[in-house]
Amino acid sequence: MKKILACAVGIFSCIAFAQTPAPAPVPTKAEPEKKAAMAEAPPMPKLPAEGRKWIDMNRGNWNSNDVVMTMGDQVMKGKMSMRCEAASNNWATLCHAKFNLGKSMPPSNATFLYAWNIGSNEATMFEVSDMAEVHTHTGKWTDDKTITITHSGNTADGKYEVDALTFTWTSPKEVMIKAQGTQGGNVMWSMTATAKK
Repeated sequence: MKKILACAVGIFSCIAFAQTPAPAPVPTKAEPEKKAAMAEAPPMPKLPAEGRKWIDMNRGNWNSNDVVMTMGDQVMKGKMSMRCEAASNNWATLCHAKFNLGKSMPPSNATFLYAWNIGSNEATMFEVSDMAEVHTHTGKWTDDKTITITHSGNTADGKYEVDALTFTWTSPKEVMIKAQGTQGGNVMWSMTATAKK
């Protein structure tokens, strides 16, 4: 009888043990810190409509057969091609350009990065060319189709120059470009082109 009672007690003890809920896991020190960091993370910034417009309108494959470059009394005519694609998770447009202005000037290459500075609410175009140009152009829309961006600084030969570029979109697939560089108020060079895609 004692053996039967002992077995019964043992069985009920096992059942009771099996039905006892397991203790909740103790959170590690890293988990609260991780949750706090996630809670404090700032919201992702949003690109304003005028910035989205500037970045998107420059994308695509552009070609111009009517480039005219004037430097003093010298007038050079030629072609330009530019291949532009999305960059930085759609926050920029990256372009690789080639210029051919005939025998008066060797062919040249340039890289452009178009973006929008939310802090200053301005368009930005970074430019690097194999003609020793490293420029940062900034500016604002003057109307719904036109934007002018400028750069000021020393040229490769140490002369202070202000460069201004104006883009006017006549359609989503055509843009007119006018540019000039001035030193001391004197126009040193100018360029016009109509690019299409």
